[in-house]
Amino acid sequence: MQGSFLDEYNRLEAYAKEIRMTNPEEAAKDLVKFPPQKWCRTYFDIVCKNQMVDNNFTESFNSWILVPRGKPILKMLEEIRVKIMNSKIANLCKLEFNGDLGFEVYEGEDRHIVNIVEKKCSCMSWQLTSIPCPHAIKALRYKNIEPRDEISWWYTKETYLKPYGAKLLPMRGEQF
Repeated sequence: MQGSFLDEYNRLEAYAKEIRMTNPEEAAKDLVKFPPQKWCRTYFDIVCKNQMVDNNFTESFNSWILVPRGKPILKMLEEIRVKIMNSKIANLCKLEFNGDLGFEVYEGEDRHIVNIVEKKCSCMSWQLTSIPCPHAIKALRYKNIEPRDEISWWYTKETYLKPYGAKLLPMRGEQF
């Protein structure tokens, strides 16, 4: 975030904080006036793996990967992968096994349900990015599954190089 966008974001954050502190009930009433498809993570599209949506999840993720973002794509993806795998959040989570595939993962007072076969977490991060979230990482480690192996093929070197694999044939010039 930079320039005028950062200023606008800071003003919006200050306004949101003021509303929460002065009258949280009124803030909740105002929020439900808008369709939940526009602001509730439950309704986000989980098919598209592009994080270019306007929401706090994306902004948080972008600020979290600020340093790797400026690097070449493969180096950036590797640094993000390592950062996620070493996520302190995953280490702080508490895990309760809930059957063959289900886990309840507690992050402080928040509880998330993880299904490692369907690659789903109730925080929706795994579905949105196809990269295991810290809750999923905790569950995968419990089952001795390497979290790196659960990252979508969209993020592999092979997938990145596919568009460059085909030969382009020259086209005739403008005068033809």
